[in-house]
Amino acid sequence: MFCNEFETREQQLLDLIDRWGGCARCHKRGAVFVGFHIEERECFDTEVGGFENFNNLIVLCEDCAKKTRSEKGKRKFNFQLISGGMNLVLRGLGVEYEDPHARETAFRAAKALMEILAGMDEPEPSISVFDTEFDEIVIVRDIEFVSMCAHHMLPFYGIANVGYLPDKKIVGLSKIPRIVEHFAKRLQVQEELTKQVAGYLLSKIQPRGVGVVITAKHDCVACRGIKSKRAEMITSVMLGEFRESPSLKAEFMRLLSGG
Repeated sequence: MFCNEFETREQQLLDLIDRWGGCARCHKRGAVFVGFHIEERECFDTEVGGFENFNNLIVLCEDCAKKTRSEKGKRKFNFQLISGGMNLVLRGLGVEYEDPHARETAFRAAKALMEILAGMDEPEPSISVFDTEFDEIVIVRDIEFVSMCAHHMLPFYGIANVGYLPDKKIVGLSKIPRIVEHFAKRLQVQEELTKQVAGYLLSKIQPRGVGVVITAKHDCVACRGIKSKRAEMITSVMLGEFRESPSLKAEFMRLLSGG
C-alpha cells in the first residue's frame, strides 16, 4: 500500500510539473523543480514528497524558489499566487490544460495583471519642478491611459486632460502623463482616479488651481450587463481657484474643447 501511495504521489508530482511546463516565474524548462504552496507561501523539495494537496501547488525552479523565500514579507506582487489563482480560474471554467493555446495562459494573464496594475506596487513618480513667472493656465490634453475597474476587474480606458494655474512653479511636461499613468495602473473606479491625479499635482507644486477631466469607456458596461459599447463616462475634479472662480473654470473647459 505504501508503494502504491508513493507511486500515486510521484505521478501526481510528474503531472504537476508537466501541467505547468516550466518554472512559473522565469519559465525555465528542464530544471530541477520544487513545489510552491500558493497559500502558505512555502517551498518544498519535490524529492521529499511532503505534499497534502497538489491543487495548491505550482512549480518553481530552485533559483526562483530561493528568490521567493527571500521576498516573503516584502511589499511586492506575488507572481506565484497570481498565476496560481489564474490557474484555478481556468480549472473552474473547465479549460483543459492540454489545449496548446491555454497551456501558459495563467502565466500570461498574471503578467498582464501585474503590468496593468503596476501602480499598486511602484513608488510614486518623482516630478521636476521649475521656477517661473508664468501665471496663466497650463494644460496637457489627450493623455491616453488604461486602468482596471475595481467592481468587475475589467479595463476602462480613455483620455485624461490635466491643467493647473501656476504659482511661481511649473512641472516638467512629461511628468503629467507619468502621473496619470501611475495612478491609472491601479484597481479602482474612475472617480477616484480623477481625484488622485488632481490631489497629487496639487500636493507637489502647490499651484493656485488644478483641474482634471477624464473621459473613459468601461468594458464592464460594454461587455456585460447592458452591453452599451458607445457609453462614455466623464469625471472632473476642480481644486483651488478653478473650483472657486466660475470664469476660470469656464476658461479651462473652453481650452479643453480647443476654443
